[in-house]
Amino acid sequence: MKNETKESQNTARASVVINIHGGNNQILPNAIEVVQNFYGAEFAHVRKQNKGMEEKDEDEAVRVARGTLCIYYSDDWELDDIIRRIADCRSASDLANLVVNDMYKHTILSAERMVSKDFIEALQQFLTFKSGTSTGNIRTQINNVRRE
Repeated sequence: MKNETKESQNTARASVVINIHGGNNQILPNAIEVVQNFYGAEFAHVRKQNKGMEEKDEDEAVRVARGTLCIYYSDDWELDDIIRRIADCRSASDLANLVVNDMYKHTILSAERMVSKDFIEALQQFLTFKSGTSTGNIRTQINNVRRE
């Protein structure tokens, strides 16, 4: 197992739940990233069988979404960091706070662009919460935060 860490300028903490169901487990509470490499043909074969058209379409959508966000974050590390922070959002209001109070204030993101359909669709590719992820709801939450 390879452990790579990078020092983050933001010290935001995320809530983490760890469920252990037997086997050998390594818990790395201070790690930012953990990579696990599998060696053996049986792993590659299973992965190849499971990869269908849906994953290819999703990969393309994620690639396009990263391209949309890289306009505002040209450094790969910064882009990966903002994508991680988008994924850490637990609601549309959390996402709106991130967009308005971080992305808008610290990048070239304009007020018109942050509520545009294609920008919000790029954000949606990285969301982990399920409720309230519609384009209209996210736009409303962004506008609410901007008015505060």
